[in-house]
Formats: sequence, C-alpha cells, structure tokens
Amino acid sequence: MKVAVRWFDIPATDIKRAVDFYSQLFEIKLEIMDCGAEQMACFPDGNGAISQSSGLHPSANGCVLNFSVDGRIEELTERAVKLGGKVIIPLTLLEAECGGCFVNLLDSEGNRFGLYSTTPTK
Repeated sequence: MKVAVRWFDIPATDIKRAVDFYSQLFEIKLEIMDCGAEQMACFPDGNGAISQSSGLHPSANGCVLNFSVDGRIEELTERAVKLGGKVIIPLTLLEAECGGCFVNLLDSEGNRFGLYSTTPTK
C-alpha cells in the first residue's frame, strides 16, 4: 500500500493575511473562494489549501507540513521572516540516510510549518 498525502488544510484566522504570506513566500497566485461557512485558497498543485472556518484553528503543535524547496531553503527562510514568520528550528542538517536539511517556522497565523531541501544553497 502506497501512503501519500492527498490533501492538507492550513488553518487561518485571517485568510487574507495567510494568503498574502504564502503567495509572497512561494511566489504563487492564491485566490480566496467563498465556500459558505468556509473560505479557502487552494494551492496550484491541487493538494491543499489555506482554510478559514470555525472548525479549524492555527497551531504550532501537532503535525508539521514540510514544503520541498530544493536549493532555495535559505532564500525562502529569509523571505518568510520578512513576511512576519518566525524561525523556531534553524537550518538543521539531517544525518539520516535520506539526508538534506530543514527549517521549522511559524507562519503569519501561528501555524508551524517546515521547509525541506535535499541540499542547502550555501
């Protein structure tokens, strides 16, 4: 059985602020859609969205969504901080067989997320 993530929701209390953060961080276009009791902005790859609803609450605890940013981890970490994010685990080299490196940050809403790269850029 192949296990893969099919969908993720990034909770937001201020969807416009969250959309601005991720749009500028990843240089992508995210459009807010009104879905009744929920507002969403889907990522271009169709695997997830930023979502604002009464049942979703931003958190720095729990699962950590890691975005693959090969070769751009330092650049995107700096950009995230300029956009109001906060580094909570600095650039860390993985000694496991898979290798690479990661950074954990808080986004504009207080969600913990990660950036992962097979190699640092510096």
